[in-house]
Amino acid sequence: MSSELVSFSEGRWSDMCVTLAAQAARSCGTSHELYVQRFSELIDTKVNELPDDFRGKAIAQAERWDYVSAEARMKRICA
Repeated sequence: MSSELVSFSEGRWSDMCVTLAAQAARSCGTSHELYVQRFSELIDTKVNELPDDFRGKAIAQAERWDYVSAEARMKRICA
């Protein structure tokens, strides 16, 4: 596990969210739904690398960039 993932820094995680949001935005055109899907998938990958103790904080911060959980995304698709 990466040493930077042993502790949680809100500032570093916020920077990560900005980077991932930009990455998602570059590949989705003007579709907000596609952005949300791609950004959320990127966040899910990163969150899974974090210790369980930090995941709630990380997700709460990612919601500022429109993160949606995998379960909620599936409900949107099936609706």
